[in-house]
Amino acid sequence: MKRILIAFSMMSAMSSVSSQTLDEASTHVYYHRYQSAIAALKSLLQKGDHSPYVYYWLGESYLKQGYSDSAAIYFQEGVRLFEVNHLSKRSIR
Repeated sequence: MKRILIAFSMMSAMSSVSSQTLDEASTHVYYHRYQSAIAALKSLLQKGDHSPYVYYWLGESYLKQGYSDSAAIYFQEGVRLFEVNHLSKRSIR
């Protein structure tokens, strides 16, 4: 769990996401409209947007509803994608 928190903290500090739909989904989460957030985020996945942020907000939405097992799956995938992206950027330098 500590690893997940560290990874997502690093993601937040490293870059910002410009996707309007992702911003809308995070707003849904903020206002406790979790089903709307999940629908928007799954739509992004279907369109091929597999950024760590999409998985983070899906995990957050499921966690807020009490579905910790589902949340863990999405959080873990987000961390995996972050690590893959982070390591590939480091190897380019």
